[in-house]
Amino acid sequence: MKTDHILLDVLDSLHQLEKTVALLTAPKTINNYDKTTDIQVCPDGVNPDAFMDYIEAINKAHACESAGRNGEMAEPFRKEEPPMPKQIEGSKPYKRKDGRWQCIYYDNRSPKTVYAGTKLDCIDKVNAAVRCRDKNATEAVVSKRVVLASWIPQWLEVYKKGKLKESSYENILTTLVAYMKKSPLYKKEIVRITTIDLQKFLNGITSPSARARTFIYLRECMDALVKNRTIKENVCNYIDAPKKPEAKEKIVPTAGEMDIFFSRLKEASPSYYLLAKFIASTGLRKGEAFALLWSDISIEEKTVSVTKAYDQISKTITTPKSRKATRTVPLFDGALEVLGKIKRSAKPVFSFIGKTASNKNFPAACERAGFPNITFHVLRHVFTTRCLENGVDPKIIQKWLGHAKLDMTMNTYAHTNGDFEHEQSLKMAENSH
Repeated sequence: MKTDHILLDVLDSLHQLEKTVALLTAPKTINNYDKTTDIQVCPDGVNPDAFMDYIEAINKAHACESAGRNGEMAEPFRKEEPPMPKQIEGSKPYKRKDGRWQCIYYDNRSPKTVYAGTKLDCIDKVNAAVRCRDKNATEAVVSKRVVLASWIPQWLEVYKKGKLKESSYENILTTLVAYMKKSPLYKKEIVRITTIDLQKFLNGITSPSARARTFIYLRECMDALVKNRTIKENVCNYIDAPKKPEAKEKIVPTAGEMDIFFSRLKEASPSYYLLAKFIASTGLRKGEAFALLWSDISIEEKTVSVTKAYDQISKTITTPKSRKATRTVPLFDGALEVLGKIKRSAKPVFSFIGKTASNKNFPAACERAGFPNITFHVLRHVFTTRCLENGVDPKIIQKWLGHAKLDMTMNTYAHTNGDFEHEQSLKMAENSH
């Protein structure tokens, strides 16, 4: 047994120590060791170090004899294995049939295999290979002369095109290029851009909202360079992101003010009157209204199906803004009145209005009517406010507006005006007795 061999080795060492002690103590004997009380007292004239070695050997022999009787290995003779190092990356090492250990890591998306005689050596080899790979990649960065002027269009083409609507795509491109072309940052090598360069560039953008938007786009486009290992780190992460200013609360006209607005707009521009009243009565977005066909409208069921939208950038009919934007909206009296005045045809319902010209002509018509602050988007806010004033459940309003989240409906589109607030105060006063 393994324990027997260990015991023999210990006893052999013990005999050697006994001889040493005998020589050191001659002609004296070691008679001061009291086994009953286990008190070790070094006799006079005996070398203390030799005496302690002798006592330790006796203790080990006793422990080994006891372990042998119990079929166990004595604790002092257990072999301690070195701790395994932490593996940086790669697959978990496993032992092959031939006895070797194997592990796989990746270099430039290609699998690399490492072999070793032990698991410890296998992990050490993988870690060394990964460090070497990363060092070479870092050194190669300096030789890649990438500038923002060439990277921004490439980033949009590879990472954004096909994922965004063309209007959103053009908005990002226009925002980045418009502001960056005026800055020396535009033609500077990306690996040489510093936090000071970036901060100076952002400080030069006077509009807080444009500054925040530009920073978001720039950080995302440089993150792509980090992910494809062109640069080591994104300098945008080392400056404070500009805060987006709080949106200005839109002033929503009261029901009485809207009656005045529509009566004046009807005289100033009958065509825009029809479109404006339809949007204020349905909550549709301008692009959704321009894309409507008569086949989307059910007069019998008093509903309109929103399944598409007109994109003013690409000048084409596309899908709605989001998945939730595809919806069915009820047609109330105001919307039905408008549709009753439009002649049915195979063309879009509001084809008699110039889609591009509406950006300039509608604000001009509103100004002639004495309401210069009303836009198509404000009319969507008008619809939301009227719904709340009439006690419509917020979740239903969210569905009609095509919002993905309820907080967008309540925090951005929900408004109260003085008349409605006064009515609610009177109700509260009546029921508070």
